[in-house]
Amino acid sequence: MIQLQTILQNEDIEHLDSDEISYLQLRYMERLDIEQIAMLLDRADEEMERIAKRFAASLYHPSARSTM
Repeated sequence: MIQLQTILQNEDIEHLDSDEISYLQLRYMERLDIEQIAMLLDRADEEMERIAKRFAASLYHPSARSTM
């Protein structure tokens, strides 16, 4: 993840007022939120894939077939 200070160093902030700097900080926080959501969705997708594989394997397990 990009650090806020890196963003501010890359920006020419000399001419920015406090509202504009606050806006940059807000955008940074939004970016972090989006990255965290994407990471959580990736984890959820991986977990659902593991669950689906376990479920599919249980369908072919001999003890699972006898209970159907």
